[in-house]
Amino acid sequence: MKKLNLVGKIFGNLEVLKEFPIKGRIQWVCKCLLCGKEEVRTGYGFNKNTNKGCINCSLKKHGYTKTKIYASWFQMKERCNNPKSIGYKNYGARGIKVCERWLSFSNFLSDMGQKPSSNFSLDRINNNGNYEPNNCKWSTQMEQCNNMRKNRLINIDGKINTFSNWCKFYKIKYATAFARIKRGMEIKTAFTKEVATRRRKGSDQQ
Repeated sequence: MKKLNLVGKIFGNLEVLKEFPIKGRIQWVCKCLLCGKEEVRTGYGFNKNTNKGCINCSLKKHGYTKTKIYASWFQMKERCNNPKSIGYKNYGARGIKVCERWLSFSNFLSDMGQKPSSNFSLDRINNNGNYEPNNCKWSTQMEQCNNMRKNRLINIDGKINTFSNWCKFYKIKYATAFARIKRGMEIKTAFTKEVATRRRKGSDQQ
């Protein structure tokens, strides 16, 4: 029977660091990504409240859980570390990683600070680089579009072109294609899917 190895895996807001055998039973030393503390859990324990982090974090109300900056941090981890995430194919599958320091929300908050406003989102300066302090900033959607247009080369059906040129080729607005890719849509589909148009009120079209 193959031995279970959970070291390095992330369950919600718990990262498994190492095995911790107790009386012949394998348990695991975990690091809470919310507060940085370590605790021991059984394999079964990963199915319970892992999004709340360690026991201490689970018992107390986390002040940032429902904030936009926490959502940015959580979504960043999901698209890089969770193969089931809709955005994983454009991030984790491409080798984009979250630096070890930013696996802790408190470190991420300390380095990035609060969003200037709800119009800003997390942006990588080098689109082929990882999520880390020297490669990230808060940007408006227009700034992110400009960054993608200038720097990102995209392969569609074996042909490589810039984001801007693909938009021109498929006759789609930069912001529309960017928003689709940001949501995790497959890259070619983001450029080629027909843009839905709203029917005018009172139209007799069905």
